[in-house]
Formats: sequence, C-alpha cells, structure tokens
Amino acid sequence: MSNVSKLVLFGAITLSAMPVCAQTPPNPKERFANYVAVNLGSKINSAQNEFAPLISVDDSTLIFVSDSRPGGVGKEDFWMSTRTGPGDTDWSQPINLRGLNSPDADGAITMTSDGHTYYFASAPKSAVRGDVDIWKAKIGLDNKATITRLGPPINTKGWETQPAISPDGKTLFFASNRRGKVGNDSINNVDIFVSHMQPDSSWSNPVNLGSKINTPKYDATPFLAPDGKTLYFCTDGRGGLGGLDIFQSTWLGPTDTDWSEPIHLPAPINASGNDFFVSAPASGDRIYFASDRPGGYGRFDIWVARKK
Repeated sequence: MSNVSKLVLFGAITLSAMPVCAQTPPNPKERFANYVAVNLGSKINSAQNEFAPLISVDDSTLIFVSDSRPGGVGKEDFWMSTRTGPGDTDWSQPINLRGLNSPDADGAITMTSDGHTYYFASAPKSAVRGDVDIWKAKIGLDNKATITRLGPPINTKGWETQPAISPDGKTLFFASNRRGKVGNDSINNVDIFVSHMQPDSSWSNPVNLGSKINTPKYDATPFLAPDGKTLYFCTDGRGGLGGLDIFQSTWLGPTDTDWSEPIHLPAPINASGNDFFVSAPASGDRIYFASDRPGGYGRFDIWVARKK
C-alpha cells in the first residue's frame, strides 16, 4: 500500500487520551446481570457478514468489516458509520473506507485513544497461502495518512491478524498461528500474542500470553479496554454456551503472562452461537460484539449489550 491522503476514516474521529484506571474491574457476572443484547439494525447489518466492530471512545463512530457488501472495494472491507441519535439503531448509512481498503481481504482494526494511529489486518500479495499481516496507518498534522506494513518480528509468513492496541499505543496484542503456541503447531491452533514498542519505535519479539489466556484451540479477537488492563477475547477451548464465547481477564503483572483466571461473560453477551470481536467505549456501559445468534440479518451481525 502507498501513502493515502484524506481518508474518510481520518479526521472523523477526534478523541482525547484516556487515563489508565487503577481500579479492579467489577465481576462481569454481576456487571452484566441486568443487560440486554440488541442488534444494531439494518443500517449496519445486512444479508452479508458484518463483524470486527471498533467503537470510538466517545461512542459516536463505528468502524466495522463487511464481507462482500455492495459498493465495496474487495471481499472484506472496512466501513464507517456515525451515531445519529441515542437509540441502538440510530446510525448513519455506512461509508466504505476506500482509501484504506484493498482488493484483498481487510479485516479487524484498532486505534490508539488519540485517534492518530491505526493498526489493521490485511492479506498481502503473497505466494504463501494464509499469509495475513498487520499494517499501520499514521495520521500526520496535515490529516494525511501514511500506511506501512509492520515487518518482523510482528509479521511472519503465518496468520497475524486482529490487532488490539493499548490506549497509550505502546502495547500491541494480536492473534496468530505462528510457532510458540500453547499446544501443537497446527495452523488451526491460534493464540494471542503481545509485543511492546521499544524506545526506537520498533516492536519487541512477540510473547505468547500463556496458558492463563491461550488453549490448544482457537483463542483470538483480543480487545484491551480503555482501563489498560482488562482483556476481552474469544475462545472455543474453555467451554461456554456456544462455539466461540467471549471471556474477560485482568492483567496482574508484572510479566506478559500474569493474567487472572478468565471469566466467561454471561448471557446475553454469550449465546448458543459464536460470539467474538468485542469493542467498548470509554464509559464501559456497553459492549459491541459480533454474533451469529438468531434474530440477525445475515450470518454474522454486530450487536450491542447494554443495560435494560
């Protein structure tokens, strides 16, 4: 990808940096006891697959991926919508982010809390089947974006995808089937890894989050909450209500593998189908996620869980 100027994506989200909260997150079983899951409606969801939501910290702008949606650039594209009212379905008609999308599959995006740096996954032109890499879009003071592919040690010839950046932009989580996983080295075994930005802006060698988070099965779609310590992810290796279920864990420190025992999020966030790809605004009063549960418009739709 080359430099991209004046993307619709950039300049539409102006955010303030969020402080890291030192408080212990509440028990999710208590926190979500009075919640309901609502489909975002036909402006966002369609007969195609919609997934990988990214909500801005002020809950006003939604970026998501749609598969083969009419008007797109490639098979999987990024689309953007803005809130038009207080209701769950009050969203503008989505705009295709043509400056960011490619003819290849583009899926899963994350941004720093100031809205100036984005990381996303895209399939490069590669002779290796299943090669997906993580890319960076940096926004300058002139509102122009420079897009580059992250090199080693983040990307390999394997599947590096679903990036999740910390609020301060210095810690990057992602899913991969690279070597060093919990369990065997099958390409179907996916784990969550983490890397830290070094003083020279390079990235450290990725570290597997360890068996507190990862299993020998599929562990993916990480999202680090604005508090900088609560990690949401999906897995089919810990049981639950359906295929992929969403879990929550808290970083205890000081090492990358020091996490609390993951807690299964209760219904209505998890259901009998596949539930994954969490995103939440700074307020923490709602959670956006993707699901193939009944009541949607296509196979996968974007839903929001909030208080009744």
